[in-house]
Amino acid sequence: MSAGVITRLFSLIAAGNFALAFTFDFIAGPTQCMNATVQWTGGTAPFKLLLVPTGSLHPEIRTIADYTIDAGNSFSFQLKYPGNSTFVAVMSDATGFGAGSTTSVRTVASGSNTACLDRSQVAPEFFIYTSPSVPQECSPMTISYSADAQPPVDLFVVIPGGASSRIESGSPTNKSFEWTPSLHAGTQLMIVGGDTSGAGKGGSTDILTVASGNSSDCLVANTTSTAGSTPAATQTSKAMVSLSSLRSWNVVLGLLLCFFQ
Repeated sequence: MSAGVITRLFSLIAAGNFALAFTFDFIAGPTQCMNATVQWTGGTAPFKLLLVPTGSLHPEIRTIADYTIDAGNSFSFQLKYPGNSTFVAVMSDATGFGAGSTTSVRTVASGSNTACLDRSQVAPEFFIYTSPSVPQECSPMTISYSADAQPPVDLFVVIPGGASSRIESGSPTNKSFEWTPSLHAGTQLMIVGGDTSGAGKGGSTDILTVASGNSSDCLVANTTSTAGSTPAATQTSKAMVSLSSLRSWNVVLGLLLCFFQ
């Protein structure tokens, strides 16, 4: 095979991979009641930005924020979280939830402006429940939701600093899903619930740490983790399986094109 053909093959493969992922971050530290701006490179519109509060406040005045961005490579919004509270941000695009990565846990800087802050207790529109309360590697976990949800219900796993994804979607008759986390013990995650009203309308769990299980057969060897995050294996979900399959087909297509052109 000639050098020109090899170069073309790698160009095709690279083009396919870069089209499937993008990165984003805040251009400055998020501050209470001030405008925050995120910027990203790549991706396929429309984009979505999900902010998930972590920890707890008394009273809890924060809600999950879900923004849709039709086009562009930056977005500004007023951050309605108080100083010293924490949150995680997830960026998605047309290819799937979490395609633009997930931030590590961020701390909101304090400020003199408090006009945006709610003073009363808030609650999600419906609730999600997990059994057992702590996920175990390669062990089934039941996630159920209250009758207030408006199906179809979406469930997402958010891994701070790691690869977040949609783990389930649908309208089961018993209002529950079974999920087996293919994640290494020690991985930190949150489970977020959404319905027809939007992602996060079912609130979220607090940050959970995956415990060791009786089996590790579902784990993927030699996985990589994002710097600063707990090591995490590949999250088994319809979204990520589709992503992996698409990458494989890009390689096959590239080979076929090279040989038959």
